[in-house]
Amino acid sequence: MVISKSKKAFLVVTLGLLSVVNRPTFAQTATTQSRTLSQYRATADAYLKTNSKRATQIAKIPETNPTVTIKNKDGSTQQILLMGQDWIKKMLGASLTYVHSVENQRSIYTLLYNKLSATKRTSLKLPTTDAVITKSATEILALNIIILKDLGLKSSVSTDTAPAGYPGDACDTEIGYEDGSDCMYSSGNFCSDYFSTYPWSSNGLYSRFSFPLKYDLTCVKSQGSRGTCASFAVTAAIEAEATKQFGEWYNLSEQYLYWYYKKHIVAVDDNSADGASAYDMLVEAATNVVAHRKESQWNYNPSFSRSTDASDNYVDSCIDYSGEKCTDTVHQGLITPLITTETIMLNGGVQPTNATAPTYSTTSPKMSIVRNAINYETGFISTGATELWDETDPDTSLKLAAAYLSEEHPVVAGILVTDQFDAPNTDGYVSYVSGDRDTSRGSHYVLLVGFITSADLFPTFPMLQQASTTKTGGGYFIIKNSWGILFGDRGYVYVPYNWAKENFIALSLLPEGLTEVDASSAPDSFLNDWKE
Repeated sequence: MVISKSKKAFLVVTLGLLSVVNRPTFAQTATTQSRTLSQYRATADAYLKTNSKRATQIAKIPETNPTVTIKNKDGSTQQILLMGQDWIKKMLGASLTYVHSVENQRSIYTLLYNKLSATKRTSLKLPTTDAVITKSATEILALNIIILKDLGLKSSVSTDTAPAGYPGDACDTEIGYEDGSDCMYSSGNFCSDYFSTYPWSSNGLYSRFSFPLKYDLTCVKSQGSRGTCASFAVTAAIEAEATKQFGEWYNLSEQYLYWYYKKHIVAVDDNSADGASAYDMLVEAATNVVAHRKESQWNYNPSFSRSTDASDNYVDSCIDYSGEKCTDTVHQGLITPLITTETIMLNGGVQPTNATAPTYSTTSPKMSIVRNAINYETGFISTGATELWDETDPDTSLKLAAAYLSEEHPVVAGILVTDQFDAPNTDGYVSYVSGDRDTSRGSHYVLLVGFITSADLFPTFPMLQQASTTKTGGGYFIIKNSWGILFGDRGYVYVPYNWAKENFIALSLLPEGLTEVDASSAPDSFLNDWKE
């Protein structure tokens, strides 16, 4: 498939133009935003009583966030913070909550239907997207299964070649790049320091195949010592969609998105544990019209020296961080009470100079409107999320993911990390071993960027030991991870279908359509003021 590169367009957003922003049609609405993380967990707990195999797998994982040690290609090790049982149940509960909703099933149907030819729609006797509005979630699910049965397990193999301007290893040419702190190691070395020593594996799927998203992807990043994987996976998806739509490669800020989610969506205590729901992160950012900003506006802090004191307060979070302002909090942003939609800001929405002690006027617009205006700095507004993971039907879920990947749609995946996952072979392949699911240590978010079927592997790569359908389940998913380039194949790993079937717990699709916004309607000082 030819990578679409539409003409770049800018939108100057003001309060008077807020109505032109496309809000998510089938994403989470105001009525469903009230669902809390505790409700997600309760939903998961109820489900796990009916699925002993999954319950046993999760029960072995610590309640709190565990740390695992992985070995890098240069022989060094790094500590990776995973999400514990608490967040695993919240992730699983979110997918259980939304996947069978009528809005979600309608979104899946619309995306599938629009990719089919008129002849195919007719042969399958499919109703139009307008006609399914009156159908139930069960009826629409049945239609989606009809389409997937016809499509089969789709491969992402394409004939695309690198387009003009593709940065490749020149990560510093990505728009928004600043100091490289979003991909570095505790040694002080940056990922780019290892490019020449550790090239792509000639046996890896990245080198062996072209796939629709391949040249939309930006450089691999590293989350360092923080449990910010959800923000990295979501940001990687937004970056890929931005390249596909605007024809340029962007480095966006994982730190800003994580701060916004933890401080303004979850509204957690400043000393709470790391963790997030990628689905909620995508939906809430879209619902509240929050821009995904460039890395240069808030560079990532890997916090290699961070720890907690006797009172469980974060300490030493900001050691060796030379970027923007930082605090000893889970979100590393401003330490003030949460500003709600009821808060009234001074001067009609102009951020007070003293951000730690703002004053407010009772005659100014509500924060829900003012926040939308202030948040419009250079960046992208996304359109929400569609949940693909059906815990009761993993095969349909994975076929959906493969189908969307073949059509150049990135998919954020929540996974359980097993012994095989964090120890791929030198070419980046994760093995499917019976019983591996019982070695799960915690959960993690990654970005799915392609799927290569065993049928495509056989003629081009006969030496791959696990290429048989029996062992793989039909092929390999290509994963872009956030553990730096010394893990797997330059930061990518390739997991068999059968492994995914046992260890995926969430799949959030990023729908097409970003709105690019510039800084005309918001002072650049907003971000710095709020990071006191």
